[in-house]
Amino acid sequence: MNENVLMENPLDIFSDFEQIPDEAFKYDKDEIYGLVRTITNSDDFLLFLSDTLTNQPERIETEVAAMKRMLTDAQNGKYSQTKNEAIIYFVGDVLKAIEDIESIGGTFKKINVSVFKCRPDAILPKYATSGDAGMDLYSAEEVLLQPKETKIVPTGLKLAIPGGYYLAIVPRSGLSLKTPLRVGNAPGTIDSGYRGELGIIMTNTSDSVPFTVPKGERIAQAILHKIPHIVWNEVTEEEWDKIANTDRGEGGYGSTGQQ
Repeated sequence: MNENVLMENPLDIFSDFEQIPDEAFKYDKDEIYGLVRTITNSDDFLLFLSDTLTNQPERIETEVAAMKRMLTDAQNGKYSQTKNEAIIYFVGDVLKAIEDIESIGGTFKKINVSVFKCRPDAILPKYATSGDAGMDLYSAEEVLLQPKETKIVPTGLKLAIPGGYYLAIVPRSGLSLKTPLRVGNAPGTIDSGYRGELGIIMTNTSDSVPFTVPKGERIAQAILHKIPHIVWNEVTEEEWDKIANTDRGEGGYGSTGQQ
């Protein structure tokens, strides 16, 4: 299998599976598995699937039909045991990826973020579903908040957000609806230079009832944002007069709703 050709047409790798003699497949298993993992685990592969679904849906339809047929053959033991296992493993994953991309209408660019558990039993953030923008954050210890009290609830995690990005901490709608807990500074901002433990500022808004945040509770969500930096372009009064000539002009708060 030619890796450079497959990177241009990655779905061809599965038709290649059938062309490899069973005996050769057995002896070249490690090499084949390594190549397939390299291709199917890459962001480029997911973007290829997304672009092809958008621009060549008929091609994906044909490829999916062929992969489903191959998967059925493998499940029925048509090939050698080694080839059957590989087809079931890889083709099954790709079909699931295509299904997920179709369900959300696209795919997401993946960004590697280093994370350190500074508390051994901390829980890594998780997306509840494949289309979610925010990852759930979990409390690393039980915290009691008295009425009107604000405390930092630790997550047990230290993050290294890549340069050019920041992490926004926002409330979970379910927690806000069902409890008096609120994220005190929402949306919170975790900059790329911060290396301390991620803690969530939480307030018990109840006037009279204490509230305990259990350990392992989903307490907030984290959304990764790309940062465009501002470059100020100072202009003259004459230039500003031209720029300021809009429908709203200098109308202040609520001015666009006036009768």
